[in-house]
Amino acid sequence: MKLLRYTFILFCLVFTSSLFAQEFQTKEMTRVTNDLKAIKEDVKDDNGELTAIVKVITNIDGLSFDCKLGFAKAAVKDSPGEILLFVSPKEREIKIQKEGFLPKVIALPEPAESGAVYKVEVSTDLSATLASGRGTIVLTTVPEGAFVEIDGIGNSRKQTPAIYKDYEARPFKFKLSKDRYEAKDTIVKLVDQKSISVNLKLKPKWGKLKINVFPKSATIRIDGKVQGTGDLDLTNIEEALNIGSYDIEASLEGYHPQRQTVQITNNNISVIDFRLEPIKGFIKITSSPSNADVYLNDSLYGRTPLEKEVRIGRYQVVVRKEGFASSSVVANVIENEITSQSLTLNEKIDITIITEPKATITLNGTLLSGKTPLLAKANPGINHIIIEKEGYERLERDFSIRENQTEYKFDLELKSQATYISTSPSGVYAYISGKEESLVTPGQVYLKKGDYDITLTSPGYMSKKTTLSVGDKGDNYFYRLRPSSVMFLGLSTSDGGIGGNLTTWSGHFTFVMDIQSIEQRDDDPYPAPEKQSGLQMMIAMGVRINRPIPLSFHVGYGFRGMGEAPTESSDTQLYDRQFYSPVIGATVPISFAGGSFWLYGQINYWFHTEIKDESSVNLVGGIGFKL
Repeated sequence: MKLLRYTFILFCLVFTSSLFAQEFQTKEMTRVTNDLKAIKEDVKDDNGELTAIVKVITNIDGLSFDCKLGFAKAAVKDSPGEILLFVSPKEREIKIQKEGFLPKVIALPEPAESGAVYKVEVSTDLSATLASGRGTIVLTTVPEGAFVEIDGIGNSRKQTPAIYKDYEARPFKFKLSKDRYEAKDTIVKLVDQKSISVNLKLKPKWGKLKINVFPKSATIRIDGKVQGTGDLDLTNIEEALNIGSYDIEASLEGYHPQRQTVQITNNNISVIDFRLEPIKGFIKITSSPSNADVYLNDSLYGRTPLEKEVRIGRYQVVVRKEGFASSSVVANVIENEITSQSLTLNEKIDITIITEPKATITLNGTLLSGKTPLLAKANPGINHIIIEKEGYERLERDFSIRENQTEYKFDLELKSQATYISTSPSGVYAYISGKEESLVTPGQVYLKKGDYDITLTSPGYMSKKTTLSVGDKGDNYFYRLRPSSVMFLGLSTSDGGIGGNLTTWSGHFTFVMDIQSIEQRDDDPYPAPEKQSGLQMMIAMGVRINRPIPLSFHVGYGFRGMGEAPTESSDTQLYDRQFYSPVIGATVPISFAGGSFWLYGQINYWFHTEIKDESSVNLVGGIGFKL
């Protein structure tokens, strides 16, 4: 009776267990060809035969496998969602097991063949309890930028905010990671035709720290490594410390260092305060005469005799007293010791300071009232003087007081003044004495007061040399260059006639050619029987000058002819005016349009030696242009 009872209970337990256990969902196992990824390893069984490979595609963790002939090699998880089983040839079936699931036997489509690859898909029976279809997951994190991927699904890696759209309606396991934050896993059940939003807060692996220190020049070290000086704010993720314990030190020369230990957490801001105490010693200063002011590093500490507790270190000690030259010394104060210094003050000496020109004086840091010459009290030995005057270079130097010398004279140098130079035409090279580089006009150069030789050159123009006189405040200077080659074309007139004139300048030389008609004048002392016309021609050469005005002089030779007179009477031969004559003349031009064009006037004087009182003058006017 008891045996029947126990048998019934055992049966109920087995039945109940099978009733609530999940079932594996599988697809029919198939043979796969050309799966290079699966056969990358050559595995042999105990008999030395090449094994077959069963590739299990699954989303279930913790599966175990069994077969009748045994495995040649333990199951290998080749990639997320894939498990490789190496079975002996002629194997017919494989058993799949997992706690909470009913065992399931899967038959191979044929006796396992050596080197062949088979594939089978294994999943849970959740599809029977969840609605079929597809849905969307919107996954966000605080902070953003975390990497997220679905466990068991390749190519699912994204950064938050991440959207997984049109995925199978079932549970998914998401794995999240971000630098300096703890990794996090979560399971999300995707529902048919629903969009699920999930926001996750990541837990930082770092904490915030603030360090306050006085004095602000103190150096801060964390675990022995220098982090900076003064207050530190390590609350940004880039500067924050990882969670843990740290040794913080504040130190400064002349102060007692301080240390504190801090525990960094991710829940709050840790704050540390340091107030360093100075390391002190004693300094004792005496002077002769006494009652002098004592300065330590430019700070007034009292009068001699002085004994004071101060922070250790080096001090510049200066003792000053009215009517005496100051005295200084360097003192090194040591912890808990007395550093003594005795200084002697020498009476100041009356001197007279003279400058050329008159200027203001600062002697040993004190501005003297008035302008030179000045009576002042100087220190025995070395003194420092500053002399200043508008328009002159500032003079600053040390000078020594000499025995039996009461007057000291200093000469000031003029400042360089801005001097502006322009020319017509522009683009001229200006070479100034004392300056290595030339100036291209218009331009500015700094020169001290005085006279300078200046040379101006430009292609197509005559060079110009002159003197540049610079005053106290500089000035503007304008120069006009003359073209090296100019041609003049114009009209000429003489004795009632009219003609043409050609004049050219080239360098310092000039050439003139004049051709015109002439007529007998009414006041001719030797009138012809009838009024006659003739021709006048002249060629001349000359020289050119540019100062004080542009001008040229020329000398030449010409022909003048009035035609022939009757021959019956010898008296009438006087009217046969055909002769040659020397000529002298001059040309004066005036430029305009920047020197590109010229107006000019010319005068020519003829010496007619063959005929009495027959000298003549002709005038020429015209326009010229630059060649």
